[in-house]
Amino acid sequence: MRQPLGQHFLKTPGPARALVRALQLGESDTVVEVGPGHGELTRHILAEPHHRIIAIERDVKLAAGLVHNNKEKNPSLEVVHGDIREVLGSVADSLEGDWKLAGNIPYYLTSFLVRQMGELANPPRRAALLMQKEVAERIAAGPGSFTKLAAFVGAWATPEIVTLVPKTAFSPPPRVDSAVLSFIRREHPVENRAAYEDLARRAFTQPRKVLANNLTGDGTEKAAVTAALEQVGLPTNARPQDLSVELIAKLAAILTYSGKA
Repeated sequence: MRQPLGQHFLKTPGPARALVRALQLGESDTVVEVGPGHGELTRHILAEPHHRIIAIERDVKLAAGLVHNNKEKNPSLEVVHGDIREVLGSVADSLEGDWKLAGNIPYYLTSFLVRQMGELANPPRRAALLMQKEVAERIAAGPGSFTKLAAFVGAWATPEIVTLVPKTAFSPPPRVDSAVLSFIRREHPVENRAAYEDLARRAFTQPRKVLANNLTGDGTEKAAVTAALEQVGLPTNARPQDLSVELIAKLAAILTYSGKA
């Protein structure tokens, strides 16, 4: 029988250990865990140095179980009953200084969570999430296979696949394999975020088409786009997959400055 809310629970410790290692926890760290379930990941976080753990769980029974099984021996654990789509922002806003985020969440929430992390006023210093392998690969893609997801995450963080996780590591097993993906907040995130994201959206309007064609329109002449591509060292026949965070930022700066973006 499928678990409530579409969640798949880890039944082997390896992926949880790899995820926690990626957080590089220290005694002063506050960790927000999303979707803790039965606590399969929570207990590995509790075993590492930390200052405070806030676990956000939507399922009433699972949240109560986390408190019953862990709170007495681990007073640093705080369980918040709520939907991450509704409470993560307020939890993050309540934290002072750097914090870290961990989670094994239902696949349908992955896109929302990845997007919301980057929109927070104080995004996590480090994050590590279990997610669908294909999605992790799209987020961690580099030049030559760059994607829209990689562009939006790269504006604030450096993503890296920590380990691959077979479907057999879960109960019930999902239909696809998974991966642990880490996010390290950039020391210098993209400055003009609005211009950057606007250009990224336009660049990937048709991912398989020539980049210059995607960027032409809305008052932007092809000559201006071609000149901008040449200025950043891209050929006129470059495609969206040839981009990188740095190239998108440069193109956005050039075309915005020219009044063309």
